[in-house]
Amino acid sequence: MLVVCLGLASSANAQVHYGLRLGVSGDPGQFVVGGHIETKELIEHLTFRPNLEVGFGDNSTLTALNFEFAYRINLDNKPWWIYILAGPAAVWNHQDGGDTDFGGGFNVGVGVQHRKGLFAEFKVGAIDIGHPWSRPTPKDANIAGGYLTITNKGKTADRLIGGASPVAGQIEMHEVVDVDGMSKTRPLANGIEIKPGKTVELKPGSYRLLMLGLKEPFQLGQKVKGTLVFEKAGPVEIVYNIEENAGAAVSGVTQQHKHH
Repeated sequence: MLVVCLGLASSANAQVHYGLRLGVSGDPGQFVVGGHIETKELIEHLTFRPNLEVGFGDNSTLTALNFEFAYRINLDNKPWWIYILAGPAAVWNHQDGGDTDFGGGFNVGVGVQHRKGLFAEFKVGAIDIGHPWSRPTPKDANIAGGYLTITNKGKTADRLIGGASPVAGQIEMHEVVDVDGMSKTRPLANGIEIKPGKTVELKPGSYRLLMLGLKEPFQLGQKVKGTLVFEKAGPVEIVYNIEENAGAAVSGVTQQHKHH
């Protein structure tokens, strides 16, 4: 998703920094309205700039809550400055007359702002993550599967190339294949490609994340933090919901990985 915004922010001398924005987005094509607040500098030139954007059009309403940091680059003797944006996002996409999907992603962007407050901004956040989850595990389990959906809303392919979690020693990407009538898992050394405009589902019996060397058992209702790493979009922070799922039986997976 590419977002192009024009807006008006409080001047550089204001005690409270805020801004209003109007713009357009592509993929999906929508009219975007929103606003932001901005903290004082956390360190020199770096601020926290959370913002809310709502897009209308293309038979859907998209609401994005962006937790972005802005790094300012001053231009010598000029009333303008350039800033670079980066941060995670939570996205709700409501289809007209249909369902509402929730996902997450990571935005990067660049903007230019006048000291009097006028600014222009360009952001890219092509990857949305939907419903990360895993199952409760026995006390002596040392592995667990991770499942979710990945939607590429950009114009170019991206690839899931890695992951991490504080509760696991390592994370690998695997797929389930049929060998002589038996289901076996095999690692994906080159990761998982997500083509533009497509959604890839990691689910039991298909692609999965395999969390190895669990440091604690997963309990029903628990929230487990993790990170996904994409070739182009970079790292994305997620939270796995630990829940029961009737279709999540993975008999044979433990047997295939006892050597870990």
